[in-house]
Amino acid sequence: LETSHLMFRSMAYGWRLDTWVTKLALDMADAIMPDGYMSAIVPPFQLIRGLERDVNWGGACVMTPWYYYEFYKNKHPLEICCEAGGKYIEYLKGYMKDDLLDNYSQMGDWGQINEKTPTKLVENCAFYLLLNTYAKSLDAMGKDGKIYREMAQAVKKAFHQNTDCYNKETRVYGNGSQASYGWVRFSGIYTEENEKIAVDGLV
Repeated sequence: LETSHLMFRSMAYGWRLDTWVTKLALDMADAIMPDGYMSAIVPPFQLIRGLERDVNWGGACVMTPWYYYEFYKNKHPLEICCEAGGKYIEYLKGYMKDDLLDNYSQMGDWGQINEKTPTKLVENCAFYLLLNTYAKSLDAMGKDGKIYREMAQAVKKAFHQNTDCYNKETRVYGNGSQASYGWVRFSGIYTEENEKIAVDGLV
C-alpha cells in the first residue's frame, strides 16, 4: 500500500490515476478490520509475517485519497475511505504510550546501510503526518478535523521530549542520519526554531 502515496506524485505526472485510486480506495474500505487494523497488502490475500504493521503501509487509507484530492480536486476517494481512516487512527491509539506510538511499526527505515535510524522516530513522524492529513481530509469534506490536529500537536510535543526522537542538548533528531532528518522535514514535525536545523541535517 505504501507505494500508492509515497510514490503518488511520480506516478500522477506520468499516468491518469482516477480508476486505480478509486479501486484502491474501495479495496481499503473493504479491508479495514473490525478492530481498525489495515493490512499492509490490499486486498489482504496474504500477510508478510513480521512486516505487516507499519503506519506508512496502513496509513495509505488516509494519505493516498488526500494526495489524489490535492492533485485532481476530486473528493470521491476521500469519502470512500473516511470511515476507514478514522477506524485506523483509533486502532493506532491502542499502541500509544505517553502520546507517542510505542513499538508499533516493524520496519522503520528499511533502506538503511551501516546505521540504525530509530523506528520510534520514523513511526511517529508518519503518525503525525497521518493525523494532520486526516484532519485536512475532514475539513475538505465539510467535517471537523480539530480533534486530530490536537492529537498531532500532542504527538509533536511528546516527540521533542523523547530521547529516541530528539536530543534537547545537542538539538539532533534521531541518530542524526539523513533518514531522521528526511522524515522530520517531510512530516513537518520539527519546531519553528529548529526549521534550519531540519534542513541542514539533510544537506
